[in-house]
Amino acid sequence: MKISIDFEVLKPLAPRALFVSWIDTPTLFVVVAIIGTSWLKIDLQTAMIMSGATFICGSSAAIALAASLGAGSKSDLPIAIISVFTIPSIIALPYIAKALNISAKVAGAWFGGCVDSTGAVIAAATIYGDNVAVETSAVVKMVQNVLIGPISVGVAAVWTQREERRKRELHSTLEDDSLRAKSDFKPVPYRTLLWSRFPKFVLGFVLTAVLFNTVVPSQDRELVNSFSFMVGEWYSTMSFVSIGLGLQFHELRREARLLLKLMTLYAIAQLVDILSTLGLAYVAFELI
Repeated sequence: MKISIDFEVLKPLAPRALFVSWIDTPTLFVVVAIIGTSWLKIDLQTAMIMSGATFICGSSAAIALAASLGAGSKSDLPIAIISVFTIPSIIALPYIAKALNISAKVAGAWFGGCVDSTGAVIAAATIYGDNVAVETSAVVKMVQNVLIGPISVGVAAVWTQREERRKRELHSTLEDDSLRAKSDFKPVPYRTLLWSRFPKFVLGFVLTAVLFNTVVPSQDRELVNSFSFMVGEWYSTMSFVSIGLGLQFHELRREARLLLKLMTLYAIAQLVDILSTLGLAYVAFELI
């Protein structure tokens, strides 16, 4: 599910939404990726994809980070895990919020900050049953989604430099000049490599937001949003069908150990995300 980016709604809630979604997300993304690599012995690329998918915005973040890392095939398992285990959060968190008597704004910010995908966020807020919660959750999630851009660029820049450095070191270890000449190392301009790794749909996200709020008349935005939602749902469904078709059960059995590790990492990340986001949401919408 996709939602429109209406600046008229975004503006009054944006500062608090930034507080909820931008303080802990980058830090926890790095910390949990390190935990996955050092403790669970998951390769760094997969751990970063799993962590980013949990803390930013589900499958979109997984795809963006996989592109930035040059590891497209490693996003399948994290996306599958996110898709399955987001469902309990959609159902459980609204009832927990009701049971704890959490206000609509705090609950909405909580859902927006810790539920993995935009559609799941709106679903959770809808189950909570308050328009204020729906609006707040949407704004917090939109602000958090913006992090895909800078984090993807940062990851692409660091990883590209890392790969280039390793290639140069390997090339320099070849003692024989003839072997060195025959090696396939060809320096690629840094900007060219960085642009090839950059997830281009982030630019589309920004462009859509600008066009929606400048070109589309305010009276037509609801109609445009409804049509865009229908198209977005169709493409989203097709993407998950494609992921399902690409998953092979014999490969899952072979990678059962990795799957178990990723599920453990997701459980740790999600628990930390739920608790930290609830604290930040309470501070932002009750104390400030």
